[in-house]
Amino acid sequence: MSSNTEAARALLTSGDGRLKLECYNNECAAEPVRIALSLVKIPFDNVCVAFQDLPAKKTTMKHCAMPQMTLPDGTVVTENLAMLRLAGEADLEGKLYPQSNTMERFRIEQVLGAIAEITRAWQLAVYNPVHLQAFACGPEDERTDADATINQLCTSFVNKEMSRLIGYLKHYLQEGENNFLCGGHLTIADILAYNTIHNFQRTVADHVPNDCLEAYPEILEWMDRVDANPKVAAYKATKKM
Repeated sequence: MSSNTEAARALLTSGDGRLKLECYNNECAAEPVRIALSLVKIPFDNVCVAFQDLPAKKTTMKHCAMPQMTLPDGTVVTENLAMLRLAGEADLEGKLYPQSNTMERFRIEQVLGAIAEITRAWQLAVYNPVHLQAFACGPEDERTDADATINQLCTSFVNKEMSRLIGYLKHYLQEGENNFLCGGHLTIADILAYNTIHNFQRTVADHVPNDCLEAYPEILEWMDRVDANPKVAAYKATKKM
């Protein structure tokens, strides 16, 4: 075990309390963190907040944002990528976020950057009338073209942006004929990318068909490999109980 791995596990397990992760009750930004913590066998309390309770809950949280992690010593962590990296460092096998191989970690960081761009484009596509009201469209009774604007954003994403963005992931998979985005084994990059891409299939945005990934068989095959990982499969099995 490397000193970094030992330190990461100590942060996640040492203290008077128990590790706690708070977020929405769905496959949100906290889901990759939940998966990573489960893979590295770090126990935690998963606190799911109902949407109707969000306004009140956010006023009690640091930076008024989710997800939020509270370490056993009481330290509050607010950025999901910081949480994911910390969980990855706690991997006893040294595979999720390698500490002994700078090049492997560099590849992971490259993919994380690509996923960030995919996420930004996706967030634009899923803006709903509430976002439009806040940014541009005024009161609801004055938003005569809100639905048309949302349709245009989502359709443009599917028809134009998706192919370019998916191309990033295809490049990493084809580089050296990798089974996963950064090589021959699962990393935090795969966990985060899977969650991001899976959103495209979940019909969480109007005008984005849930079969929009059918045109990218390489991506679907990679997602199947992630699902087939025994530890990922075990985590998902617990969610169905």
